[in-house]
Amino acid sequence: LAGIAKAIMCLESGKILPNMHFEDPNPDIDMKSLKIRVPTEVMDWPTSTGTRRASVNSFGYGGSNAHVILENYVSAPQPSSRPNLATLQNIATATPEVSDRPFLVPLTAHNDNSLANVIRDIKGYIGRHRALKVADLALTYGTRRRSSASLALKESAKTCTRLGFVFSGHGAQW
Repeated sequence: LAGIAKAIMCLESGKILPNMHFEDPNPDIDMKSLKIRVPTEVMDWPTSTGTRRASVNSFGYGGSNAHVILENYVSAPQPSSRPNLATLQNIATATPEVSDRPFLVPLTAHNDNSLANVIRDIKGYIGRHRALKVADLALTYGTRRRSSASLALKESAKTCTRLGFVFSGHGAQW
């Protein structure tokens, strides 16, 4: 648990803490060409617009092994009482908002014909209210309307960065 607490503190503070007992690297490992750095003093977490991630390993006394990947929490923007965003222009083609955060806008109706009318109406509304925030639209349609029999689903054209995971079985042979 100490490793998890330390990793969370690092993620929250944006500081990387030093390794306590690290003195000399293994001479058989070319740290420079492999771009490996071991922090020996407190350092700033490299800045980027991406998500901070930290890995914590635990090798138990009885042979149990565990690994967890933690990410920093970024609070979601709260819907505003006064809308102001203009980039969702065509809900049918799901033009993405200029933002890193995706939003789910569920559109439902009692039947497919009514659903087509809802989609047409919301497209018109967005066209007339160019300063509309997608977060406000998602909140309204996600929590303030009742679900019905027909549902429209459309995936955004924007793809997220993928995170890979390698599990090597019961050893690190790979």
